[in-house]
Amino acid sequence: QSGKSEFVPAKEGTYYYICTVPGHRALGMEGKIIVGPKGEAAKAAAPTGVSQSFELKFMESADFTKLAFNALPGETGHNPDFKVKSGDSVTFKVTNGGKSFHAFAVVSDADDPNTIVFNSAIRSANNPLKPGESGEVTFTAGAPGSYHYICSVPGHSALGMNGNFVVE
Repeated sequence: QSGKSEFVPAKEGTYYYICTVPGHRALGMEGKIIVGPKGEAAKAAAPTGVSQSFELKFMESADFTKLAFNALPGETGHNPDFKVKSGDSVTFKVTNGGKSFHAFAVVSDADDPNTIVFNSAIRSANNPLKPGESGEVTFTAGAPGSYHYICSVPGHSALGMNGNFVVE
């Protein structure tokens, strides 16, 4: 099983995360989170006038245990990485080449399909692309950083439908 916990530090300093099962912390199940001075968040550049266009195809293994973009794991073209500049106009065209329903988005957290950035979604888990359907989205790449493109249907990213989207 897994879980998620969030906190917002009130000030600089060292914070600890531990396993609360008696005796586990003493056996080494602890870690530190060191909070330094408040920094300034990265900001998006002004539009560059440069357009980038990418095509992706949703893929599934026959037994539906592996999901991917463009090619299955181990095959050429599997989940390609994309790099763009902040301020670039980016277009993604996706085609559902599988037998299941799929949706697309660029997210800040590959494990959370709700962290969509740049207004980059093509459909949603509640209104996905059916097999054989295509969709397209154009957006301006925002703040520099490492992001992910995923199938935003819950569970599909964990089965391999995710790739790297880097904004420089």
